[in-house]
Amino acid sequence: MLTQARYDAAIDVARRVWDTTEGTHTRHGERALSEIGGVEVHWTGTGGDIADHGDTDTELLSFERFHEVTKRWYDLFYNAAVDSEGFTYAGRDITIRSQSNLNGWLTLLVVVGPDDQLTGPELVAIEAGIRRMWQAVDPTLQPASIRYHRERSATACPGDQIAALVEHIRTTPTTEAPPMALHPDAQTAADAGIWNGADPDQPATREHASIMAQRAKQQAIADAQAIVAEFAASLNDARDRITALEAQLDSALATQTIPDPVRVQIVGIGG
Repeated sequence: MLTQARYDAAIDVARRVWDTTEGTHTRHGERALSEIGGVEVHWTGTGGDIADHGDTDTELLSFERFHEVTKRWYDLFYNAAVDSEGFTYAGRDITIRSQSNLNGWLTLLVVVGPDDQLTGPELVAIEAGIRRMWQAVDPTLQPASIRYHRERSATACPGDQIAALVEHIRTTPTTEAPPMALHPDAQTAADAGIWNGADPDQPATREHASIMAQRAKQQAIADAQAIVAEFAASLNDARDRITALEAQLDSALATQTIPDPVRVQIVGIGG
């Protein structure tokens, strides 16, 4: 059963950050959170861009205007979104269903398009974001609690790559999402002091930068761990070679004959 706390914990960017007019949306409580049991994945379509943390706000605002102004819907259709770097964004109030036949589903927009142009790192990051939202809705990660739009109705949404990704997620459930990708501007933001509140007139920028700085720290820790693991592997390899050499030398001494490869190494060691 979804709870507000689990939803909030899975969200990186609050609605008020990317949509400063969110205060105009006043409906709430039209469905119980206990009714939400699954995640339905969508995409922006062939006319969209592959959005990252630098331009997802613009993409989401564009979709919000399209849904509210052109389609005359109450709000942005989607309850949450994830971009190509795995950052998650709050959307429509989760107590407001996206449409009448989606009462039990949280709609999740993957802010990417056109199809079949996503790189490996982008797919890893998107997978992490989808998994976080899925686990927030269904901690037991039942295969039936995640689907993509095309499985419900005749549509190209969410594109072949994202559909395949959802299939992969559904068949390989895990409680540990992959680490998020490091945003390229994270260090720049931290160096500029934005993340620690040096620019109080831009709270949205500050919150974004704080997220980026946090991810930069996570990535630095992961990089350090990888370096240590690589060094440990090299050390183990050197130890194994020394052990093999010692065995050869012991055998040679026992037979009073020194094989040429060992003799060469002994001469080399002796200078």
